[in-house]
Amino acid sequence: MAKHYRLDPPDVDFERIARFFEGRKEKDVRRELTAVKTAADEVNKEMLARARNILLNALNDMRTKQIKDCLPTDLVDELMVKLYEAKQKRFLISEACHEHYR
Repeated sequence: MAKHYRLDPPDVDFERIARFFEGRKEKDVRRELTAVKTAADEVNKEMLARARNILLNALNDMRTKQIKDCLPTDLVDELMVKLYEAKQKRFLISEACHEHYR
């Protein structure tokens, strides 16, 4: 997710993660990792929604300015409609952690 949003990825110590789950049953590990993935998916969904709203607001501001300047708004209108109607892209979280424990 960090790469997707062009953020510096955190240093992940997979050995530390492995020690954390050491001795636990596979189903418990899967449940924990599923909870982490679900939380990451929710964060991603919220970030996408906010980014979409920021873009719609910016386009609306541009449209308002074009109306004030007596300029056509066709292109901005089309972009706004496409963005509004676009299906939310689902960003999939890597299952590298899951593979580590199989």
